[in-house]
Amino acid sequence: MSAISSETRIRPLARWVRGLASWPYDILAYWQRRELIKTLRELSDHQLRDIGLRRDQIETAVNGVADSDISRFLWESGQR
Repeated sequence: MSAISSETRIRPLARWVRGLASWPYDILAYWQRRELIKTLRELSDHQLRDIGLRRDQIETAVNGVADSDISRFLWESGQR
């Protein structure tokens, strides 16, 4: 058996293990994004305009933000 063929068998298993190990973090990030969207939707149009968002941009803005920024925003807003 060559090194190439044994490596190709291991790669799918490694991807599966990585996916299994990362799913809790993916769920947590999804939950944090949902909470941030809920928090932003509760703001008035004037407050959203002050931070540079329109109501129709909320989901796009949240999904484009790094998870650390989401965590910081939730922490600062008391939504933790």
